[in-house]
Amino acid sequence: MDLFPTTLAALGVEIEGDRLGLGTNLYSEKATLMETFGFTELDRLLGYHSEFMDRLSGIDDVIYELSEAFADIDLEMKADFGEDTATFTVYNLDEYSDKFERVEIFAEIMRGETRTTLRQRRTKQNEDGSYYSTFDVADFKGHDDFLVNVYVLTSAGRIKVSVSYNCVFSEQKLTDPRTVSADN
Repeated sequence: MDLFPTTLAALGVEIEGDRLGLGTNLYSEKATLMETFGFTELDRLLGYHSEFMDRLSGIDDVIYELSEAFADIDLEMKADFGEDTATFTVYNLDEYSDKFERVEIFAEIMRGETRTTLRQRRTKQNEDGSYYSTFDVADFKGHDDFLVNVYVLTSAGRIKVSVSYNCVFSEQKLTDPRTVSADN
């Protein structure tokens, strides 16, 4: 927040009151919002939902409702590994099938806060209501250890479902982070 007014001040722009938006010019003697409220309180205040901001941004209320519903799904995923392929099958989405148009599985890596998609695939539906997709090992572009995420495409947009599974292809291992104990 403070970078905007501070950068402008460094370029010689005079800022009346040394504040722009929620940011404070760090070259000034004014306290920042973090200094005024502390991290916990500022985080709480910034977390408030704003219908006004939703209207300005064009965000659909449906996305909030669906995101909450899909975050609570007890998603189960299994992997079948071949020599050059991995088939990921997703269970427990059948009771929500009227809320989405399709299911997609993403192979992704994380570098800090940055998520990079290696490959995404649409799924096909099995007779038992589960969804599956097969990836070639070449899809992972040399990344042996990656995340497997499930997204649903809804009328409101793409929504991530539940947790990220960790896949280590060389060990033919798919791990659900909810089942890993604290000492592992």
